[in-house]
Amino acid sequence: ISGYFEPPDPWKNAPTWTTDELVLAYKRSCELHGTKPIAKLVQQLQTCTPGKQEELLSLKGEKLDQKQCECLEEVLRRVQFKLLDLEASHLDDECA
Repeated sequence: ISGYFEPPDPWKNAPTWTTDELVLAYKRSCELHGTKPIAKLVQQLQTCTPGKQEELLSLKGEKLDQKQCECLEEVLRRVQFKLLDLEASHLDDECA
C-alpha cells in the first residue's frame, strides 16, 4: 500500500448555528408543516452545544407522524447525535 485517502467528512461544510437559531429553525419548520412543536424536543435542543456531537436525542414515547418527522430534518441537518431514541414513537413506513 503506497497511500490512502481519508473518507470525506459530511459535517465539514455544515452551517454554524446558535442554540436559539436551532430552536427557531425547528419551530419555523413546525409552523410551515402545520404541526405543534414537541416540548420534549425543544427542551433538549436548548441544551445543545454548537459544533459538538451530542450524546442522545430522546423522543421515547412521543407519537410521531410524517409532519413531525419532516420538522426533525431541520434539527438533524445541524446537529450530530450518537443515539436517537425513538422507542414507542409509533413510526410507520411513511415516517421511517
